[in-house]
Amino acid sequence: MKRSIKEHLLRFGWGYAAIALISVSGWLWAIPAKISPKAQEIIGIFLGAKSVNETLLKEESFKKADSSLLEVNLFVQSPENYYFGSFFQTQGIQSSDIFVLQKESISEDNIRAYCASFKNEDLESLFQIGSEDLLAVKGKAYGVKLRTEEGGIWTRALSLEDEKEGDYYLFFNRRSRNFGDFYQYDGKQSYSDHGLDVLDALWEGGIKR
Repeated sequence: MKRSIKEHLLRFGWGYAAIALISVSGWLWAIPAKISPKAQEIIGIFLGAKSVNETLLKEESFKKADSSLLEVNLFVQSPENYYFGSFFQTQGIQSSDIFVLQKESISEDNIRAYCASFKNEDLESLFQIGSEDLLAVKGKAYGVKLRTEEGGIWTRALSLEDEKEGDYYLFFNRRSRNFGDFYQYDGKQSYSDHGLDVLDALWEGGIKR
């Protein structure tokens, strides 16, 4: 009997080992798949700035959201970086819902290609601002000038020395599906409105929803 078992293991042992390896690999793959946040549970913000207080922004970002927002990812790149355009393509367009950029760091062609456009009155109503605070391209509103008054969130979060090179503007990624009914990419239903939750928290005085 012992010899029979030994011969069996010698003959088929590799098969058992392969099955065990596949089982362990599948189990290890399933763990991150289970715990990795879904698209509607993450908000990404791309910031074209030399220095950012990331801890402050992350802490503030969660203040108006419910527990279904699990992550806020910040991608910070200086516009002076030689590879800034490449980082914007990957970290910004592909991974972020919100862009914070100086006008000089993004071309009008890229604004039209990658940022959502709105009627003036929609952005004016949401942020409670006037048309002078909007950035328009060919008659459509795309960007909202950040409020950087003394003591405001963005004043504390951004190095305002950069402002000598231009004001900061906030843009919506046109591909994002995390702005609820306010903005729907190509008419598709949004995943969540967490983008608005984050804007509500980071905009001084909140937004009007």
